[in-house]
Amino acid sequence: MLQQEIRQRPVTQQLMLVSLFTAIYAVFRYFPTFPMIGLSGTSFRAGDFVVPVIAILLGPWLAVPCIFFGTVIDYAFAAPVFAGLDFLPATVGVIVAGLISRGRVGWAAAFYAVLLSLFVALPLSAFWIRTIWGFTLPFVWLHIIALLILISPLGFNAPKWIRSSNGVALALGVGVTILAATMAQHVTGGILYETILFPVIHVTTLSRATFFWSFIFYLYPIERLVITVIATTFVVAFIQAVRSSKLDGILGGIGSRPTTSRSTLDRRQLHRSTHLFLNHFRELVRSGSN
Repeated sequence: MLQQEIRQRPVTQQLMLVSLFTAIYAVFRYFPTFPMIGLSGTSFRAGDFVVPVIAILLGPWLAVPCIFFGTVIDYAFAAPVFAGLDFLPATVGVIVAGLISRGRVGWAAAFYAVLLSLFVALPLSAFWIRTIWGFTLPFVWLHIIALLILISPLGFNAPKWIRSSNGVALALGVGVTILAATMAQHVTGGILYETILFPVIHVTTLSRATFFWSFIFYLYPIERLVITVIATTFVVAFIQAVRSSKLDGILGGIGSRPTTSRSTLDRRQLHRSTHLFLNHFRELVRSGSN
């Protein structure tokens, strides 16, 4: 169990790991990357690249305080954008990546599906986007693909592949995990954007919101795929280096055998959340076609 795995580590070792990765995350989060549309002088942070790294290496429950304290430290250098809740997207990312890497794929998929459903249900979320190529696509098309990958054999095999000594299998398991995590992080950011920042930038009607999301539609797939590729490359190299140094027992048991991800409770939770999400998706498609 995750809780037992954490409790088995000495408290001093837990504090050391949290302190180390808090500092690493705070440093990376200091550097800007992609600009935030609609808010001049603000940008996403390089910390997005190390969020899944921390989650896979430490597991979800040790990674969460690293993200929280690292974000709060950075408030001294850059004012929070989301009313002090800037730690939430990255927190969601480490929870999803941590659950997957520890064999709780069903729980991760259910959590992601709930967040995606919440975003789609918000009144200013544009579901359909008319593309410059003349056809219409759901704004969340890449999210749907990421969720389908997560509930496929690729997702359920990811925990085993992360612990594999085969480089290709390791890269595939890490890549699937990071894709799901960074997409869950993105949809959380979208929820915060719509609920907190839209009133600030005077986006109060669906037509204005659709205009805004139309820009994001072309940018976020590139942004998320770049994060996935860079983070996957770094995590694979780091895990291989840790294993060759015989230090893998320190970092969340990434060299140990994963717990099964196909437990009865996991499958029931996954089936329930997926069923709810697909029903919600069908209703949106019907309403859009009327």
